[in-house]
Amino acid sequence: MGIKDSETNEEETAILEKFKQNVKFKDNRYYVSWPEKEVHDKLPTNAALALGRLNSNFKRLSNDPKLLNDCGKIVEDQVKRGTVEVAPDIPEGDIVHYLSSHAVVTPQKTTTKGEFC
Repeated sequence: MGIKDSETNEEETAILEKFKQNVKFKDNRYYVSWPEKEVHDKLPTNAALALGRLNSNFKRLSNDPKLLNDCGKIVEDQVKRGTVEVAPDIPEGDIVHYLSSHAVVTPQKTTTKGEFC
């Protein structure tokens, strides 16, 4: 009985090595790629769902022009900082998947009354 390092198999070693190779430090930030299985199911584009949610959010936020404007500023800031990107009209690459987002409104808060996530 005692404390000892856990044994690592070849697969774990390969995954760790791939991770180390993909860590980059640029503009005072670290960038890493998502771990990806070598063999995986095809991911659906999710375009129709994401577009539907965007339209639904826009319709809901249109009832409150100030909140719509605030959410627009949040998205513009996220694009400027590189947190999100504008989807091209024609998808690029083999794997294309869209993530839907929505506004979270908390009017009782005194500081941030809305967020876009």
